[in-house]
Parts: sequence; C-alpha cells; structure tokens
Amino acid sequence: QEVLAEARQQAEAEIEALRDELDALRRRLKQYSPAQREELDPAELVDALEAEAEAAEREFRRRTAPVVVPTKPKHRRKTVEPQPQTKRPLQVGDRVYVHTLDSEGEVLSLDDEVEVQVGVLRVRVKPDQVERRGGKPSAEEKPEVEIADYKAPTPKSPGLELDMRGMRVEEGMLVLEDYIDRAYLAGLPWARILHGKGSGALRKAVREKLHGHELIKDYKAAPRHEGGDGVTVVYFAELV
Repeated sequence: QEVLAEARQQAEAEIEALRDELDALRRRLKQYSPAQREELDPAELVDALEAEAEAAEREFRRRTAPVVVPTKPKHRRKTVEPQPQTKRPLQVGDRVYVHTLDSEGEVLSLDDEVEVQVGVLRVRVKPDQVERRGGKPSAEEKPEVEIADYKAPTPKSPGLELDMRGMRVEEGMLVLEDYIDRAYLAGLPWARILHGKGSGALRKAVREKLHGHELIKDYKAAPRHEGGDGVTVVYFAELV
C-alpha cells in the first residue's frame, strides 16, 4: 500500500506538471500576433501536449487500478509443498509463486516482465516478484478441489470501447493486451478500438497485435460513418 501510494503521488505530480506546462503554453500563445501563430502552428502544439497529458492520466489510472484475483478454493484434500528454487533461469511452463498476489501460476512468456497465468487471469510482473517452484505439476501433484464449493467470480466488463488516441505505440500495446484479456474474460462478443488515423503507426501496431491473437476471432475497420480506418472493430473468440 505504501509503494502504491508513493507511485500514485509521483504520477499525480507528473500529470500536474504537464497541466502547468500546457497552461503556460496557452498563455504564451495568446501573446503572439496572428502571423506568428500561423508560423508556429500553435494548434498542433496544444493538441500534442493535451494528448500527452491525457496519455499520462490513462497510464496513471491503469497502473493504480486494483488487480482482481479469483478467491482461492476453501476445500483442498491435498496440499503441495513448495519446491525449492534452483539457480536455473525461468522458462515458459515453469510453476511460480507470485509474491504480490500470494498465488501460484504458470509462466506464459518472458521479456522485461514475466507473464503468468494465475487462475483465469494473466498478469505481468517483474522477475524479482516471482519465485520458481518447478515445472508443470503432474496429475498427482495437483491439489484436488471440491468444485461444487467453488465458483469463480465474474470479471467486470471493461466496456465496449478502448480509446488509444494519443498513446505511444509501446504504451498502447500494453494497454491493448490488458483490455483484450479483460474483455474476453467478461464475455464481450465484440469491441471498438479507437486508435485514430494520424501517421498510421498506432493503427498498424494494433492490427499486427490482433492478427493471429488466440483470443481474437476476427477484426476489421469500422464503417466510414463510425470512424472508418481510425477505428478497428474486433470480434472475440468464444469463451471456454
């Protein structure tokens, strides 16, 4: 909680600094003559700074949003003793203990962060926040659960639209992956991804991400009267 509060304060300070910079820019622009404004193209400068402030606010909300983890089953007939961690590097398929969630899961991918399947959720954490417990458990090692006594909570819907306009590509891909996971788990049949037209870099990255994604059945540009090539409509695979 202390770390989260500190991160929230830092993010709020950065957002406030962006807002102050935007206000200062607007005050300076009012002092220019029409000819000077035309040369400087202030509208583009203001739009760019506003987009940066909005992106910072979205990132702040995403980073400080609580993580919902399914409740652990209450009835277990058999428990598995944690296996001692060895010096071998993490690999895809390893069972790991996620300290921040107090839960075990399976490693799905490795890069700067570790993607872990924890119950019905996929989360991304720093490598130092996980502890390897060995490979995939055998059938004998898996704890038996009284299914009748456990019902996974229904994930909250993230909404039918994701507005990515103004985001940088790297930031946008993290937000998009998180949105796809939550929308799929919530059982949404389709959604609209608002990326804008602009230079086309964000649109291209979005569609490359969607192409071949295991949770996406199909995607296409929206009709012209609903945003055209600035919006991508995605259709989710059936929830299993």
